[in-house]
Amino acid sequence: MLWPVTEIEAGLHPDDTQRGALRMLQNASARAVEILNRACEAADALAPFARFSAASRRLIAMLQAVRQVKAAIGDCFATLSEAQKAQLEAIGPRRTS
Repeated sequence: MLWPVTEIEAGLHPDDTQRGALRMLQNASARAVEILNRACEAADALAPFARFSAASRRLIAMLQAVRQVKAAIGDCFATLSEAQKAQLEAIGPRRTS
């Protein structure tokens, strides 16, 4: 997952603390991608047990990646003012009801 950092910085005008939290979020996202890439390497798992083990490793990696990014998002979000939180919500993908 790539964060639109330039767009976020332009919209939020973060201070130094917030910019640092945003960088930590970027780093956590990059680590999450690495975790997932390692866990999802191609394997010729033909036997049912081997396929199950591969799926289990992928799920564990996904949980680890989600926890890292969730923590970084929480830390970053906590540094924002209410106005910045609203601006950040506006930057995100458009939702349909």
